[in-house]
Amino acid sequence: MKWDFEEAKNIFTNQQVNGEVINLDKYGFSREFSFTVNNIYYEVVWFNNQSTLKIGDESQCHVMFFSAELSNTYPSHHNSKIKIQFRNEKGDCVAVIPIEFYEEKP
Repeated sequence: MKWDFEEAKNIFTNQQVNGEVINLDKYGFSREFSFTVNNIYYEVVWFNNQSTLKIGDESQCHVMFFSAELSNTYPSHHNSKIKIQFRNEKGDCVAVIPIEFYEEKP
């Protein structure tokens, strides 16, 4: 099962993620997205068989993944409502970025 560009674009430029396509070429195409969550900058370099999540301004940490989804299921950071889950080609979760949290009750 291939993960296509439109699926990636729908996730990383989604209103909740508030990302954008970056580094457009002269034809207006790019495989790269950027977004910031909780003051941490992320970039994604998309390919349909293996993509890369770069974490932080210096992009010193890279995570290879096959697909991603917006979800509210396990694995879950405490009190997270919506998160981006990154999965390898076997479907195993390799990274989770919480992007929205439930309000703390007093």
